[in-house]
Amino acid sequence: MKNILLAAVLTVLGAPAWAGLLTGQGVSLVDSTGGQRSTFSNNEKLGVSVQVNNGIASLNRIAFQFDIVAPDGATTFRHAGNAVPGTVGNSAAQVNGLPVSGFFRGPGVYTLKAMATLDGVTLTQTVTFTVSSPNILLIYPPNGSVDLSDNPLNFQWFSSGATSYRVTVADNPSLYNAPFIQTTAGAPSLTYPQNPTDPRQRLAAGQLYYWGVEGLDLNGNVIARSEVASSFSMRAAALTRDLAVTAITATGPAAADGSIPFRITVADQGGTAETGVQLSFTLGGLAAPGAPLIMPAFTAGESKDFNLPAAMPADQNSSLAIACVQLFDDNVPNNCKTLTVTRASSGAGAGTGFGSGELTAEQIWAAIRELLRERGIDLDDYSVIGMEGSLTRAELLSLLEQLRNGSATAVVSGPPVVSAPPSSTAGPYIPPASKKEAPLPPDAPAEDAESLQEWKGMTEVAGKANRSFTISSAAVWKKLWSALSDQKLPAIDFKKEMIVGIIGGKEERADTIAVDGVQQTLNGLLVRYRLVVHKRHLEIDGPKRAAKRSTVPYVLRVVPRNSLQVNFELVKENTDD
Repeated sequence: MKNILLAAVLTVLGAPAWAGLLTGQGVSLVDSTGGQRSTFSNNEKLGVSVQVNNGIASLNRIAFQFDIVAPDGATTFRHAGNAVPGTVGNSAAQVNGLPVSGFFRGPGVYTLKAMATLDGVTLTQTVTFTVSSPNILLIYPPNGSVDLSDNPLNFQWFSSGATSYRVTVADNPSLYNAPFIQTTAGAPSLTYPQNPTDPRQRLAAGQLYYWGVEGLDLNGNVIARSEVASSFSMRAAALTRDLAVTAITATGPAAADGSIPFRITVADQGGTAETGVQLSFTLGGLAAPGAPLIMPAFTAGESKDFNLPAAMPADQNSSLAIACVQLFDDNVPNNCKTLTVTRASSGAGAGTGFGSGELTAEQIWAAIRELLRERGIDLDDYSVIGMEGSLTRAELLSLLEQLRNGSATAVVSGPPVVSAPPSSTAGPYIPPASKKEAPLPPDAPAEDAESLQEWKGMTEVAGKANRSFTISSAAVWKKLWSALSDQKLPAIDFKKEMIVGIIGGKEERADTIAVDGVQQTLNGLLVRYRLVVHKRHLEIDGPKRAAKRSTVPYVLRVVPRNSLQVNFELVKENTDD
């Protein structure tokens, strides 16, 4: 529109009738094979091209110029000289075989500016692309380092511009069958765990180790790597002492005498053997029969289970079980562990003291979360909906035992549910990946396009009621997006932003969901949304439309990240044409 107005002004002022009118048709980058890409390494060659449309014939020529701007703002490449006649229609210019090393100023995001000038008017089109270094320089520990005493050991390397890095540590230069592989995002460094649970990952004194780093893009593809594995060895140092109580589990209902069987797990997580250490165990402040007991010798990395019965005091309905190892070691906080034990009601296992009573949703979730945290699965960002009364205490104990001995496994999927409409009783939902649809682009006005990110679409029916959720981690966002779309994952800065979403229910008639607004209230962050029904669909499907539908609408919106509770409010249903 700006170009049209400018042409009109020129005509009024007496500009010649041959003044041209340019509109952009796109600018792109291609690799040496001709494929369009947005990520390159500094040892490649690329091509640039631009296309414009001239709406008014001109006697002058269209002159093209390409500039490449480095991440620091400096223009590191310029090419001018391409020109074509100013005839009506599409015109293009391209330059191929540009060595990236010729304009490389370090890894990061570069900008290509393609300019077309006709009759004194310049049209500029831009596109950004990422350049990384395929060779990662390992900095610390230096190659050949011996007798390192670092505790903890911190690996450092020169950034290649990758999205994340994968660090591998092994006992051979080919890094084959490596016991330690870990991916890290952000700064080009990684701290090696001081007390790894896997004995193979413990760094032994005098052993020669090798390490290397790979750079990964957003999709996990390797785009950079260290050329040669770097070697190092550790010095024999004073070994740590760390004897820990790692778990307390009630293994069954109370016996006839009221005693409850408990299993206590103790592990030697340090680097020294321990012997003659006492284990104390109390329930409700009273020592369990046989406690304290003298535990047999532990070797470094060894774990042992101890079975002790204990009865709740008669005047207590809820008691605290406490197990402690009597050792002042290098990690005192994990010497003790506690477990809250609640007496069963008289209607649920009367006379058993501890047995088949119903657990609350909070008790179930706390028990499962605690056990899975010990197995390396962190569920702190998740909450649970609709589990009240779903498991008895005996069933929960059976599930915990199966998880503990490996006969059952836990799989985590879906975005964490922060809140949901009162009618919703189901947990988080991720649409099946077998039926992907491209989300619709934002429906915001043009002037708001840069300040609002929102996607809409249709997905398979998940339940009867609407579901609402928030996403605050990149891993959950990647999984949800891959289930919805084959398009490139939109970049979200989860340090500053988060996503709120609503998925429609089968019982609703909605064809789309519109977010009316997001505002901060005294009760937290309020997301107001409405259901929109297309009148023409109602006329086709009739009053039983909800029963026939196999897909439901959804909406995802990016909002500023905060720690407030997120509440969702359904405003109304409205019908449009």
